[in-house]
Amino acid sequence: MSNATKRRCGQCGERVVVKLARPGRTAAYRSLELAVPASLEIPTCENCGAEWIDLQTARALDEALEPVYQEIQRARLDRALDKILSVEDNQTRIERALAISPGYLSKLKHGKRAPSGEIVSLLTLVSDDPEHALERLETLSKRDAGGRKRTAS
Repeated sequence: MSNATKRRCGQCGERVVVKLARPGRTAAYRSLELAVPASLEIPTCENCGAEWIDLQTARALDEALEPVYQEIQRARLDRALDKILSVEDNQTRIERALAISPGYLSKLKHGKRAPSGEIVSLLTLVSDDPEHALERLETLSKRDAGGRKRTAS
């Protein structure tokens, strides 16, 4: 953004919004607060510091933050699975309790699928107390099924 294309800040009313790269910024990305690369330029008011994310900046943020997000999610997933599988080695039981497809845990474990934030959060919660969490999920599943045993179709 050149001086000729500076625009007025919608927050403070000054004409001083320019692209600015600086360290120490963070941005909410999916379910996490991540560090923004110091080299990434974001339209910022020189007067009040308000950042104005346009479409081009949003795309650049997504491109920069997605790999970091995936790396963090993978680490969280690995920690949770390690804890759960140290207590319960029956993956079929775990998949049934979590209501996920047969074989899905194996695909996650071996990196054949990218985990969603939801499944990582669920596995993290279960990993706090795997034995009791799985029992509770099985009880809830049976109750939701009207107390009847599930049958294969």
